[in-house]
Amino acid sequence: MGKFKEEGRMRKTVFAVIAAFMLASLAAASEIDVLTQKLLEKGVLDSGEAQQILAETKDEVTKKLALGTAENVPAWAQKITWSGYTQMSYTDDPTTVGGKEPFIIKRARIALTAKLTDWATFKMQPDFAAVQAPNFSVAGGVSGTTTNSTVVPFVLFKEIWIDLAADIDLATFRLGQYHQPFGFENPYSSSKKKVFDTPKYMGSVIAADYDFGIQWWGNLPGSLKNLLQWRAAIVNGTNYGYESDNAKDYSVRLTSAPVNGIELGLSMYNKWVLAQNLYSVTAGFYVKYEEELAGIPTFFTAEFVGGKDSTGLVDCLDSTVTLEMQPLGLLMPCLAGIAPIIRVEQWNANVWKNIPVSYYTLGVNIYADKAVRFLIDYRYTDNGLASTALSYGKMDCMLQVNY
Repeated sequence: MGKFKEEGRMRKTVFAVIAAFMLASLAAASEIDVLTQKLLEKGVLDSGEAQQILAETKDEVTKKLALGTAENVPAWAQKITWSGYTQMSYTDDPTTVGGKEPFIIKRARIALTAKLTDWATFKMQPDFAAVQAPNFSVAGGVSGTTTNSTVVPFVLFKEIWIDLAADIDLATFRLGQYHQPFGFENPYSSSKKKVFDTPKYMGSVIAADYDFGIQWWGNLPGSLKNLLQWRAAIVNGTNYGYESDNAKDYSVRLTSAPVNGIELGLSMYNKWVLAQNLYSVTAGFYVKYEEELAGIPTFFTAEFVGGKDSTGLVDCLDSTVTLEMQPLGLLMPCLAGIAPIIRVEQWNANVWKNIPVSYYTLGVNIYADKAVRFLIDYRYTDNGLASTALSYGKMDCMLQVNY
C-alpha cells in the first residue's frame, strides 16, 4: 500500500512540475514533450500516464490563461489571444493570359484580440498576402503582346476595431474597420467558405467587403437571444477607410435562429451614389441549415440578393445555393472529413437586358483535422445563348492551414 501511495505522490509531483514548466515557458511546447518523453524512458511514467498527464496539464494551463490566473505569465499577455489562417492556391483558368495562374498565397491572416476590460475589446487582423492577386499578366507592348507583371504583396489591415459593450445583450458599439453587415457570404469568414469563388454580388454590389465606420449590434435578452440578432452600420461607403464623398452608406442585417440548426437572415444596403446625388437600395435574404441530416453532417445555404449594383445605376439579381455533406463517415470513420460540395449560382448583371450567367461548381473539401483543409473544385461558367461570350470551365486547388 505504501508503494502505491508513493507512486501517486510522484505522479502528482510530475504533474506539478510539467504544469509549472508550461506556465513559465508557453512557447516551448517541444521542450515539454521532451521532458515527458524522458520521464517515460526512465520508467517514472508509462505511455498512458504520460499522455494523460500531458493532456491534463495543457488543459489546466489553457483554463488559467482564459481566466487570467496564470501566475508566471505577464498580465498583458493573458489578455491577448491570437488566431489566423493561410490559404495557398492554384487555378487553371482559360480566361487568364496563358491559361494558367501561378501558385499564390491567397490569404495570410493573423488576428490579435485583446480583452482590455470587461466591456472593451480590441481586434486587429492584418493580411500579409493582400495583393497577391491571380491577375499576374497584363496586356502591353506592341501588337497586343503580353508581359508578366511582378506583384509585390504588402500588409493590408482587414479588421481593426474596438468593441464597447454598453449592454451585454442589447448594445455593443464597434468603431473601426470591419466586415460590412450585409448578406450571408459577405460577413462569413473566408476561412469557412465552402468553395473557392465567392458570389458575384460581393464584387458587384458590395464594392468593399470591409469598410470603416460605426456599428451597433446586439440581440434580444436572455432566452430570446436566438430569436433576433441585429447589426446596423454607418460606413464611409468607399474602401478601407477611404472617403470620396460627403455622404455615408448604411446597412442593416437581421438574423434569427428559431430552430436548432436553422438560421434566417434579412439585410439591406443603402448606398450613396455621388454621380446621381441619390441613395440606391439593395436587399438580401438567406436561409442556412447546418446540422446532421439523417446522421450526415450537412451545410446548406440559399441566398438571394437584388437591387442596384455598386454604381447605383443598374438593377441586378443574384441567387446562390450551396450544399455540402459528409456522408462517407457512415461507411468508415476515417473518411468523415471528406465533404463533397455543389453550388449553383445565377447572376444577372442587368435585369432589364436579362442576360443571366450561370455558374455550376462541383468540388470536395477534405478536412484533415481542425488545422488543415484541402479544397479542389471545378466551376463551369454558362454564359447562355443570349450572350456572345463563350462558356468555359476552370479548376481551383487550395490548401488552408489554421493556427
